[in-house]
Amino acid sequence: MKLQVLFILSWFSFSQENKEIDSLIGVAVSKHYEAPSYADSLYEVVIEKSEKVNYIKGIALAEKGLGVVDDVRGKQEESLVHYKKSFEAFMEIKDSLNAFKSVFNEGMIYRKLKQIELAKDAFKKAAVVFENYDFEYGVVLCDVNIGIIHFDSKQYRTALGHFKEAYGKMKNLGGSDVNLLMNMGNCYYKLQEKDSAFFYLDKAYEMALATKHYQSFATMQNTLGHLYLDRKQFDKAENLYLSALKFAEDKEQWSSVASIQMSLGKLYREKGVFEKAYDYLRKGVKLKDSIANKDFELELSEKEAVIQNEKKKHEIALLEEKDKLAQEEIHFAREIRLYLSIVLVLILCIAILLFFQSKRRRSMNKVLSDKNEQIEEQHKEITDSINYAKQIQTALLTSDAEWSKISHDFFVLFKPKDVVSGDFFWALEHEEEGLSIWVAADCTGHGVPGAFMSMLGIGFLNEIIIENKVLEADEILNKLREKIISALQQKNVNTQRKDGIDMSLCIWNKKKNELVYAGANNPIYVVRNKSMLKPETELKEENTDFGLIEYAPDKMPVGAHTDELKAFNQTLVQLEKGDMIYSFTDGYADQFGGKSGKKYKYKQFRQYLLSLSSIPANEQKQKLDEEFESWKGELEQIDDVCVIGVRV
Repeated sequence: MKLQVLFILSWFSFSQENKEIDSLIGVAVSKHYEAPSYADSLYEVVIEKSEKVNYIKGIALAEKGLGVVDDVRGKQEESLVHYKKSFEAFMEIKDSLNAFKSVFNEGMIYRKLKQIELAKDAFKKAAVVFENYDFEYGVVLCDVNIGIIHFDSKQYRTALGHFKEAYGKMKNLGGSDVNLLMNMGNCYYKLQEKDSAFFYLDKAYEMALATKHYQSFATMQNTLGHLYLDRKQFDKAENLYLSALKFAEDKEQWSSVASIQMSLGKLYREKGVFEKAYDYLRKGVKLKDSIANKDFELELSEKEAVIQNEKKKHEIALLEEKDKLAQEEIHFAREIRLYLSIVLVLILCIAILLFFQSKRRRSMNKVLSDKNEQIEEQHKEITDSINYAKQIQTALLTSDAEWSKISHDFFVLFKPKDVVSGDFFWALEHEEEGLSIWVAADCTGHGVPGAFMSMLGIGFLNEIIIENKVLEADEILNKLREKIISALQQKNVNTQRKDGIDMSLCIWNKKKNELVYAGANNPIYVVRNKSMLKPETELKEENTDFGLIEYAPDKMPVGAHTDELKAFNQTLVQLEKGDMIYSFTDGYADQFGGKSGKKYKYKQFRQYLLSLSSIPANEQKQKLDEEFESWKGELEQIDDVCVIGVRV
């Protein structure tokens, strides 16, 4: 009789343990995106408990969940390890369907890591198993992801074929999908088949409205707006952009908000409503800077880590207490007649423990809440200060109105790495002397330190050129160096910081059509029609119609350095009508990106400038910006960027 009772109690305990494990897995799954650290701690407990009772399915599900959590955290390599362990565990219990769901997840990771062949192989293997199990929706997902791989590789026609095949299977299953319609529309958009793009995107848009599929809602409206803008249907484009902006703001999709604000700026520029165009473009640029503020993200992640760490401690303590109580149940099983009363006592104990644990958690959460408020207040003060500094710096930079006096065809591409910049530009139309003067400069550092140096440089240029009326290029750099060394007390070049400025300074005498250039580490380029070139002119780059001439700088900064402080030199350039003069800092050429994550480099920069030189300056600026963003891709911008183009 006692053996039967012990067997029943043992089976009951094992069954309860499995139910508790399944319950913990359910909670962890619900926390993947909301609280990944919390989910991670639960999965570790699940694995420990599952190993004790040899519950292989629990281990397999926990390893799969840990793979999702590491993917959410951006730890793709660690995620792959967990998915492989999950696959092995599922195969051990001969659960092939779930095993190849883990393989499908591996494919998603390989796709993110740009390991294209491994991703394709994973999706194809998973699709075969899904078909064997009549898991049609899984087959559709494999087709969709293979299509996305081809789309990312710019093989838009092949990608479209996969999306259409997936769409047909989805219809056979009696359903449809907003993302599939949107993907097909985007393929047609990239293929310049804009009528088809409009058909599918409009259809996706209507379905998103009906199903409240808000995740892709703002993106579709924005793309449809581009299509209407291409057709010059400005009112329809405006309505879609404004609607997309509202949805994106309501859903706090700030990256989409910034993109839509930039689109509205371009729309109003096309309509000739320049005040609105400027306002939206300014808002979009400001929001993009805010999103890029890594310090803000770090503050939030640190705060989240503190909260999740405390939750993890409380959960582990609670689970340990439950485990202790379970051991007491086994001990009391000898006296079966007292079992029911003991269960009641245990339930009462658990309730008391939970009450006190809850009370303690509320107390700790109150402390954390107070600390979080302090952190948020400090962060707001720092952010407000930096944004105010940006307003000051922006106010000091030369306005478009002043640039327009220099040339009717010009551009300034200015892309700070952080909210404030170590690069700056300065320009002046000296009408009395008939001179146009401009500078592209790169101060030591970027962000706040670089911004301080830039404001110092702008102030000194105003003093030297405007107040003291120094108008010789080499002398301006000599005077500027003296003031920087004096201001920063750079007396001993061997021990002091080497703070200074790399810059190119151009003075255009419009009466003689001559350019006087002086440079500190930064050259300038002049692109000229070949029909106007002298035979002996040495070209750095050339194509059929144009040649690029490089004018080299002095190899020293405007500031202290280890070598002897020599006087700066200047170069006289006889200009020709239609010449394009480019001055710049090193941020564009030094940016890492492309397929191999390498630097853009100056040769590629010169060749691209040469290819753009014949089109209007505002279009050159747009294409330079698009080329930079395309090259950079998902990598971080490493330095401030400033490129200036002036047409003679």
